[in-house]
Amino acid sequence: MVRTEGVRPPGVPTLLVNIVAVTALCGLIAFQAMVDRRQVVSRAYEEVSNLSDALAAHTRQTFAALDLGLITLVREVEERGRLDAVSRQALNDLLFERQAASPATQAFYMLDAQGGLIGISAQANGLPTPLGDTPGHIHHRDHPDNRLFVSAPHPGWFGAVEGRRVITVSRRIESPDGRLAGSVGAVISLDHLLEFYSTLRVGAEGLVGLFAGDGTLIASSPVIEGLGARGLLPHDDFERIAKAEHGQRLTVFPHDGRARITGYRFVGDRQTLVLVGLGLDELLAPWRQRLVLNLIIAGAVIALFLVASGMLSRHLARRRMWEDERVRRLGTLAAASSELARARDEHQLLERATTLARELIQAHQAVTSVTVGDNVAQSLHSISLSDRYAAWRDYDEAPDGSGIYRLVCEHNQPMCLSQAELEAHPAWRGFGDSRERHPPMRGWLAVPIVGQSGNNLGMIQLSDKEGGDFGAADQAELTQLSNVTAIALENLRSMQGREEALAQIETIFNSISDGVAAVDTDWRFTYLNAEAERLLQRSRAELLGRNMWEAFPEGGDSTAFEAYRKARDENRLVTAEFFYPPLKTWFSVRAFPHENGLTIYFQDVSQRIETEEKLRQSQKMDAIGKLTGGVAHDFNNLLTVILGNADAILDRAEPESLPASVRKQAGLIRVAGERAAELTHRLLAFARRQPLEPVETDINELLAGVDDLLHRTLGDGIEVKLLRHDLLWPAVVDPGELNNAILNLAINARDAMPNGGLLTITTDNALLDAQQAASLELDAGDYVLVSVSDTGEGMPAEVMERAFEPFFTTKPAGKGSGLGLSMVFGFAKQSGGQISILSEVGLGTTVRIYLPRAGGADAPHDVTEPGVIPTTERGGGERILLVEDEELVREHTTACLQQLGYIVTPCADGPTALARLEDGCFYDLLLTDVKLAGGMSGREVAEQALNRCSRMKVLYVSGYTDEAFSVSGGVDPGVCLLCKPFRIEELARKLREMLDH
Repeated sequence: MVRTEGVRPPGVPTLLVNIVAVTALCGLIAFQAMVDRRQVVSRAYEEVSNLSDALAAHTRQTFAALDLGLITLVREVEERGRLDAVSRQALNDLLFERQAASPATQAFYMLDAQGGLIGISAQANGLPTPLGDTPGHIHHRDHPDNRLFVSAPHPGWFGAVEGRRVITVSRRIESPDGRLAGSVGAVISLDHLLEFYSTLRVGAEGLVGLFAGDGTLIASSPVIEGLGARGLLPHDDFERIAKAEHGQRLTVFPHDGRARITGYRFVGDRQTLVLVGLGLDELLAPWRQRLVLNLIIAGAVIALFLVASGMLSRHLARRRMWEDERVRRLGTLAAASSELARARDEHQLLERATTLARELIQAHQAVTSVTVGDNVAQSLHSISLSDRYAAWRDYDEAPDGSGIYRLVCEHNQPMCLSQAELEAHPAWRGFGDSRERHPPMRGWLAVPIVGQSGNNLGMIQLSDKEGGDFGAADQAELTQLSNVTAIALENLRSMQGREEALAQIETIFNSISDGVAAVDTDWRFTYLNAEAERLLQRSRAELLGRNMWEAFPEGGDSTAFEAYRKARDENRLVTAEFFYPPLKTWFSVRAFPHENGLTIYFQDVSQRIETEEKLRQSQKMDAIGKLTGGVAHDFNNLLTVILGNADAILDRAEPESLPASVRKQAGLIRVAGERAAELTHRLLAFARRQPLEPVETDINELLAGVDDLLHRTLGDGIEVKLLRHDLLWPAVVDPGELNNAILNLAINARDAMPNGGLLTITTDNALLDAQQAASLELDAGDYVLVSVSDTGEGMPAEVMERAFEPFFTTKPAGKGSGLGLSMVFGFAKQSGGQISILSEVGLGTTVRIYLPRAGGADAPHDVTEPGVIPTTERGGGERILLVEDEELVREHTTACLQQLGYIVTPCADGPTALARLEDGCFYDLLLTDVKLAGGMSGREVAEQALNRCSRMKVLYVSGYTDEAFSVSGGVDPGVCLLCKPFRIEELARKLREMLDH
């Protein structure tokens, strides 16, 4: 490989990196310096605040002690009477006592009203008197306030303080009438104050000052000579300071031009001001030293960085040039990789690898051999020859060189030999007499083709290099080509094996009934069988490689996601069932985790879920029906007594003997009873216990009869349209109950169309196959279909699910009983048919009633309309055996029979009635309730009674039918039934019909 010695200069990116790094470092240093300076200044402000507080506390204590001594002297003088009445000796004694207790003062003195010295605690020879021109006496004379006065510094007058700078503090002494009687004061040497000031650590440039309340300088440390009374602070600065009790600020002092961070605080009643200043330059000196040090360090770092950057840049430039050359040289191998990867079979792969090897190394001959089994590099050959070797292109005789070939393959090590080394090698055998026919072998290079597991796949050998001998670079490049060839060869074989395995897996998975899908650890589809495509309604090409939750986003909120996540997290099989709304399908899934993701088996279980739901609904409705039927039965017993007695009061009492109010109340009882009877009728219809009289009926003709009734009932706002099939089959149905059902549906439709609309009643023939009938829970066969449709508000899904439940209604309280659809449902089921609802909110509702077609073996054909109840007919003394377990009903029925002229034997149960027959009693008719207490039903009693007296007639009474008593919802042929609640007229008519025939 050729290397270039020249190095290119650093590029623009390197220069930019250097600039950015140096700028960032300088910025960091500047930021650190700013933060450091801010912290130094902040600490200085805190320090001057603390120092000013300490100085203020010391000053406050000093002046408070002096003020207390002065106040004490004033009070002692006042206690002794007027000031001029106290002797000079007494005053001196008082002042001497006070001075002895005050080490901070040089002397105490007392002046009279004219300023004359009338007492002093020290030797004061030559002291001028009077002292009326002193600042203290002038202040007390001109300001009659009772405050402590602090004077400006002035030279001392006497003794030890003579010639030294002192200050005086004084208080006013008043006569009893409030006029100035004199003043008492104390002399303080500034040296005393400065001793404390010198203890404060304010540095060489620091300053401590004490000012009077008007800004007059009292004392300063260090002492500044040549300043006037107000020379330390400019007037404007003092005015700004005086606005607050205390604070800190940066002040430039005019006497030396230095900036100081000052802290100040007023003492007492703003009588004095203390001030502490710290020199800003002195405070910042350590900061400047640190800044200089940081700059020196930063400069060194920047210099090192630039040197290192330059060296690195040169290194990278050299490496980049070397890499460019290497990339250029490897470009041929990259192209070879692409070409070899596109090979479709081993023969094509070997041919291209052989040609590439010869062209890459520039040799005249190249041979690629593949190892198969024990045949080492001899099973399959591909030879590439240059034009120079064209004369030997058809050479068939293979050299007997398997020995040296085997060495290369067995050791999986390359061999590079010159011509002499090759012929001298013990593993090489010559060609004998045919040697002159073989191309010359000037140099030989062979490298093994090694698989990923280290197994030998073959080898590539070159001979007779065009220029010079084979070298290390040639061996390295040929080794790289052999590695690429090995990868391509293994991939080709792997793909062939994979395709065969996938074909077998595909055959297996396509033969099972489950959908099978596999996803990787990133939830991407890696496999789907044909059943999975059908169930998911998506093609394999559309899903493979896509994320499951992107392809099916609604599944992310379903049970499936939690199941799949749990299977992966816990590494175990997880099963689940869930509904996927976009496909309107219930799925049952089993997720099997493995190291590469999940394999999911799933089935469409919608039909099973729907069947189970229908079964649960059916069981629920049956349970409600049984409960409803039992309640209605007991209620009918009570209504029989209520209506019968109401009729007795109204119909059989003399009008003149019955007050009008009682008759009105009885009428209300009868109306309420009739309405209750209608309610139980609906309950029994829902429970499929209502006694029906199914006959062969022409429903088209029946609808023609109710057309006018519908128009009158629904009003003008509802348009009624009848669409009747011309060749409609007859149906087996109770016409009266069908009329009631249609009327109930029409009234419901009217309520759903408060603003008017269209009501359509359609008849049609329906031939249901096995699948259609199963969906309706019917037997396959012929049915007559009656559809009632409206254009009303429609029902949401949750209302449709409960539409047939008794007492369920969406109407306001008092506007509906919730039994309309329930009655129609029970009637259709009891008639051997079915009912279904189709509804959509805003588009209306269609209710379909399927009724069995007439013509079956069990269908009755005698069509008779029930007649009008005849006038009450009395009996002729016939004997009737009454069996009724309800006492009230038994007593009421006995009274009715006796009133009609029959001889009645009442019994509470079946065994009692049969005992009467065993005793030899004869009866014309057995009147028995269907359901009885005591272990025997009414039918069982009748069967045993007829065995004893075959000529006896049997009339059943019941509030509802029973499965053992009826066939397909109707009364068995030959059975006479009287329904509860019954009127006495109905009982009389039924008895005469049976006894007279």
